[in-house]
Amino acid sequence: MTFCGALALYLRTLAPTVAELFDDSLEFQLVGYKLAIAHPTGYPLYTLLLKAATFLPVGDAAYRANLLSAVSAALAVALIGALSARLSGSRPAGFVSAAALAVSPVFWSQAVITEVYAFNALLFALILLVALPAADGSHAGFGARLGPLAFLFGLALTHHRMIVLLGFGVAVATLWQWLAARGWRSLPPAPQMARHGARLAALFGAPLFLYL
Repeated sequence: MTFCGALALYLRTLAPTVAELFDDSLEFQLVGYKLAIAHPTGYPLYTLLLKAATFLPVGDAAYRANLLSAVSAALAVALIGALSARLSGSRPAGFVSAAALAVSPVFWSQAVITEVYAFNALLFALILLVALPAADGSHAGFGARLGPLAFLFGLALTHHRMIVLLGFGVAVATLWQWLAARGWRSLPPAPQMARHGARLAALFGAPLFLYL
């Protein structure tokens, strides 16, 4: 429901075509259409998604690029609502959190033009949803979430470097849950640690090849 509500709002207020002539928004609209390279860091994942959006049978190429921001922002709103509900154990709290984010002026302004921040918010929310435990502190299935978490973090780094600011908090939360899931026992044998570490490093590093 939060996704549909937010998407309806953003579609109603979406820029119908080019919004500004001298800013990053126009650059990204052109980069996506031409499958070119944006200013550093290049934003390879976003560029590929923008290119995919140009094949939608609605509006012009600029409108289709704007549409990617609207969908990304609406998904981010829904995920933040789900995360808030999980952490608080309250669905109303999740709805209020989602609504507050959806209509906040800065977030809303980025949801209706072609910019990197709506999609970055989506990646941010996905990482938090995978990384953080439930409200009851349950660590069930935590080991299975480590692989997707490593991959998501690598994927996010192919979009915007701001995601590194999330790294320390996620690392602390991950270490805490890992130790709690083990019942605060001693570390596993070194060979097993090395195998797990190599697997996670590979999952983290694989998306970075998009920069090639």
